[in-house]
Amino acid sequence: MHFYLTMAISYEIAVPPSLQTLYAELLKSSLKTGQSKGLVSFQPSIQMSFSTASQKPLQALATQAATWLRNQWKPKDKSQFYADRRAEVLGGSFNGTYWRECTKVSDWTAYSIPIVQPYRGSVNPGYFDGTRRPSKSKWVGAERWYNTPASETDPANPFPGWHGEIWYSFWHDQYLAQRHQLFMLPYSMTKTDKRPIAILFTGNISADSSTRGNTAWFQLSSNKLYRPLSTSPSIGDFKPIGNWSTTDTRTLILPGATNYGWNHLETINLVRNGRTQAKWVGSNGINSVLIKIIIPPPNGFMFSLNDWATVRHRVTARVFVGVGPNG
Repeated sequence: MHFYLTMAISYEIAVPPSLQTLYAELLKSSLKTGQSKGLVSFQPSIQMSFSTASQKPLQALATQAATWLRNQWKPKDKSQFYADRRAEVLGGSFNGTYWRECTKVSDWTAYSIPIVQPYRGSVNPGYFDGTRRPSKSKWVGAERWYNTPASETDPANPFPGWHGEIWYSFWHDQYLAQRHQLFMLPYSMTKTDKRPIAILFTGNISADSSTRGNTAWFQLSSNKLYRPLSTSPSIGDFKPIGNWSTTDTRTLILPGATNYGWNHLETINLVRNGRTQAKWVGSNGINSVLIKIIIPPPNGFMFSLNDWATVRHRVTARVFVGVGPNG
């Protein structure tokens, strides 16, 4: 991630993610002082290469985790300990002294086919075409699930992602392949346990389409189900995520439309709070978490006027749980 300082001459300054907010404030303060003394005559424009909104959940997690760890470890220099632990979380680093990584038990992909219905919403005139009309996809549940394929060459068991195309002048989402990863927690927990839980998402998302793409295709959504590991998964556990309003809102710059086929690859490296919008099954003995990872499909209308489009994601999760000096 970078800052861009715009003036008569453009400079690009690389700043670590954990220091970017502080850097912006320091830079603004320095420039204000310089302007008041007549040393600086221009008004700079500072732009972050990430969405401010997308940083708020991470900052909240870092603050909560650093506070909990400080209270558990009771260091001599509490301020420095707090600052170090918070910076580690912001930078996606989980010190093995203060965090335990969960063991991945299984990796499934759930395959869903939507019910395609008439679309009754408004249409952007710029994306209206009588031969490529929108529809509305209703995702009811999973048809089946299977071990996540090692490769992307089996059409019967698609890799995580989705595909859609025009059928009889209407867009049809063909399927959604949603990834589910199950992790064993290092401790038996309850919902009221304040121990921090962090999820690190890494990998990439690729999209191919006939003419163009949109940023919604590259947004990551997830939800979490905490439960006793002895509980066998049911078909209900594999229901597609329906609330996509909480997707990551990174600022993306996509290539423009083309008449010869469009494609783009986006790298993912995100830290999220493992408790946010999580569901807990049972009141005690909870020792596992099932994480659903999804790249939202067009849902019948966000297909950007393409004849066809395919998105694949190779995003995997790692789960970290905070620990005190006694575990």
